[in-house]
Amino acid sequence: MADQTISLGETAMMAGRSWHVSHRFDAVANDATVNVLMNIDVGAKPFVVGDIETEGKAYVEIYEGVTTSSDGTGLTSFNRNRNEVFTDGVVVSHTPTITDSGTLIDTSMIAGGATPGHRTIGGGSEVGADWVFKSDTKYVIAITNKSGSAIDISVHLDTWQR
Repeated sequence: MADQTISLGETAMMAGRSWHVSHRFDAVANDATVNVLMNIDVGAKPFVVGDIETEGKAYVEIYEGVTTSSDGTGLTSFNRNRNEVFTDGVVVSHTPTITDSGTLIDTSMIAGGATPGHRTIGGGSEVGADWVFKSDTKYVIAITNKSGSAIDISVHLDTWQR
């Protein structure tokens, strides 16, 4: 039998140290921005990979050191090894009230093409790159609809720690 190699992420998942959270924003108006907040606990140093899917063109920005007056609506993170109960040290929410956006650390664009009738079609993007976020820090992933019409936006985040 040949040797099999698995990634660090797969190793973390098998050990119960990998989590997933997702949220869909429906009918986001053109030029409107939706925000996903990641509040990293003291001592946590999560490896973060994200995917964003949209029905049209969108800009994506990641901010570090965000200040909020409200963290918004909490989302549930699920351990990707459904046999384990470890928690991840990352509290994720949507629609926070941001009082200081902190430092912009990444920008990207989700390209939305057009058919001959100029109907916008969707696209997807990784959240910038893979990151190891700083302990005791708030991050915001801001997605701005630039499609010219209302679209749905879906955010999927995977985290893992050693």
